[in-house]
Amino acid sequence: MVIGRTRSGGFSLVEVVVASAILLLFFGGLLSGVKLMVELIGHSKAETGARSLALAKMEYIRSLNYETIGTVDGVPSGVIPQTSTTTLNGIIYTERVLVLYVDRPEDGLEVSDENGVLEDSKRVKVEYTWSVRGQEKSIFLVTDISPKGMETSSGGGTLIVNVFNATVEPVADASVRIYNDTLATSTVDVTVNTNVSGRVIIPGVPPGGGYQITVTKDGYSTDKTYAVTAENSDPSPPHVAVASSTITTMYFSIDEMATLTLRSLGEPVILEFVDEFTDATLLTQMNNTVVSGGVLTLASVEGGYASSGYTYSTTTAPNTFSSWNTFEWNSMTPTSTVVSVSLYQESGGSYSLVDDVVLPGNSAGFTSGSVDISHLATSTYTRLALRANLDSSDLLVTPEIANWRLTYIESEPPLANLTFDLVGTKTIGIDVFKYQGSTVTDGNGLSTLSLEWDVYTISVDGVSEGYDIKEVREVLPYVLAPGANATLAFVLVPHTDRTLHITVTDQNNVPLSGATVQLSGTGYDETMTTSSYGQVFFGNLPVVDSFTINISQSGFDAYSNTILVPGNITEVITLTPSI
Repeated sequence: MVIGRTRSGGFSLVEVVVASAILLLFFGGLLSGVKLMVELIGHSKAETGARSLALAKMEYIRSLNYETIGTVDGVPSGVIPQTSTTTLNGIIYTERVLVLYVDRPEDGLEVSDENGVLEDSKRVKVEYTWSVRGQEKSIFLVTDISPKGMETSSGGGTLIVNVFNATVEPVADASVRIYNDTLATSTVDVTVNTNVSGRVIIPGVPPGGGYQITVTKDGYSTDKTYAVTAENSDPSPPHVAVASSTITTMYFSIDEMATLTLRSLGEPVILEFVDEFTDATLLTQMNNTVVSGGVLTLASVEGGYASSGYTYSTTTAPNTFSSWNTFEWNSMTPTSTVVSVSLYQESGGSYSLVDDVVLPGNSAGFTSGSVDISHLATSTYTRLALRANLDSSDLLVTPEIANWRLTYIESEPPLANLTFDLVGTKTIGIDVFKYQGSTVTDGNGLSTLSLEWDVYTISVDGVSEGYDIKEVREVLPYVLAPGANATLAFVLVPHTDRTLHITVTDQNNVPLSGATVQLSGTGYDETMTTSSYGQVFFGNLPVVDSFTINISQSGFDAYSNTILVPGNITEVITLTPSI
């Protein structure tokens, strides 16, 4: 027997739902299309209105007497407002008019102009800006208008402004504002953008002093002229004077703004893996190497020592930590021998070399010093081990490693509400710095600043803040490059009255780690080794007439000098390579 079903009138629930979904998709797409069409029509209508306004404005300007074609407070001066608004078809348009003299090439340019008149014609730019549904649009028209008769001088001078970046390359499309409200006849307030050569040429500038020039660009620093004040009696550059029939040329420099973040930290909690080679329990995969007499050496073979060998340390794998720190070792390398140490990541008993891209020089192996690994990502490098390579070209001699260590920072407590003082090296007058200010770290010990490129001295007032800078994880003064996004970490300790912070560098300002620094004076003698940042810190020093500093580092001439420490002193000492 076949059981079937008959269908009465109407639709099932499933059919209704499917049909509704199809209708929604259809009408949703139709509505989106209609919306897009309405927007396109709106934009097209607005642009058509803007073009009609621009054409009408340009025809009006062409109808004016040549002498009156100019903008209010502009160069040339005239009857046309620089900025105004108008409404057409319910749309509000912002109108901007720029008029400039143009030195045409037909009779020579600038100093080569045949008749000495640089105001050959006037260039008019009319721009209209509007907004439709939150989107800003604009159009502009440009035309040159020449005098009906012979060109004549307006009696003014010519102002040329050149704008360069930090590497002395021209900056195009920089905004140059020229303002002067000290003239007897009128006020000048005109803004012009630089061309592809980073240049603005403005003939016909009314003669007089006190022209203020300000150069800006979105995302860039600002450069400008400065007034004479009680605080800045000899500004550089001062406001500009323009004389008739002369050319005044000015140079300004701007570049991308940089971001500098300061971190204020208490002394970090540093933990370490260390092997003094009392036995071989902290070594793995030993090949032609042995531990004997408290040192790691090449293994003995018939006739002397093996020519080469290697071994790995056991793995350092912190459960939780802030960052890796350094690895270092102490070795003896007689003539014909070499010790090199490299860093490896371990996983399941297998070792992979940390790439040179992350740690430059690692594949060749490091032969001396303390190696900074604080920049290694803790999320990527979780299990690290050291590998030592021992080599000898003399079978009777072996290098020795007395100990090695790998350190990491378990935690770094942030110091909140700490005030840093910053001073750049650029000046705008005698002993008047372009940037001199202060900033306060937040609850996480961070403060982020937007600064222009410069060389910055950064300090902390130990008396008022209660802390002294023990270490900066860069070399100070700090060179901030254009467009940089840099972070400086400062490790601070409780303030004492007399401290000495020393950074040891080579001639290229590269910090020298592992340098021995001895500080001695009456009743005081202490020796320290520079950190991976080339720094040592002597705190709570006694009151003595003077201290003697002795610094030694392999490959460099020894350094010796005397120094007074009346308070909190910071010194950068550059070593000279040995000849």
